[in-house]
Amino acid sequence: MDKSYIKQKFKSCLTCTLRSGSIFSDLDHSRLIELDQMQQRGIYPGGAILFTEDEQPRGVYCICSGRVKLSIISSNGRAVIVKITTAGDIIGSKALLSGKPHSLIAETLEPSQISLINKDDFLSFLSKNGDVSLRLAQKLSNELYEAYQGVGNVALKQSYERLIELLLRLCQSHGEPTPDGIILRINLTQQELAETAGMSRRTLTRLLTKLKELQIIECRGRLIIIRDKVALEKILPSENLF
Repeated sequence: MDKSYIKQKFKSCLTCTLRSGSIFSDLDHSRLIELDQMQQRGIYPGGAILFTEDEQPRGVYCICSGRVKLSIISSNGRAVIVKITTAGDIIGSKALLSGKPHSLIAETLEPSQISLINKDDFLSFLSKNGDVSLRLAQKLSNELYEAYQGVGNVALKQSYERLIELLLRLCQSHGEPTPDGIILRINLTQQELAETAGMSRRTLTRLLTKLKELQIIECRGRLIIIRDKVALEKILPSENLF
């Protein structure tokens, strides 16, 4: 784990607005205080490694602000981005609960505020709070379902379908409506975007160029603007466009 983070004062868990959608929602005041006191807080620069493949888990990581990409290296050395996590997400729990090393690499995409809850503290907290354990089990089940869907997408769907579905998902998770269209503030290079979509950079470039020619999207550096989301949705059955 990258130790070069800068410690700073964070907002308390007692006042955190992100908690309502997390596994820690609905905790009473005394349990919130206990949760707050367990956390080791810090701010990390973009590109900081939180954990790597085959590393033993130290605990779970709560993303207070910023974004973290989770990726894996295939047998041929190719990186594949599995997920981009955002503020309010918790990562590292699967390895911790299984007792096995991490299977993914976690890297910050931008300056991010991260809180680490030590392994023993987290397991103790779960053992005393069945409602939190249940929400964590539901979260992990949903992630497993999404992973199965992702495998199906890579195996069965063509590249253009995977890219369009990825852009539509990013509209929901990272989209910012503006008069120019929906801006995707994902701060990914084209190589990273290709890894997320499960394709080569060359294929990604070709597909993005086609979408730009159709005036459906616009690219400004790392920014992608969806100018016509409806047209993007209608493309999926139209295989002959690509």
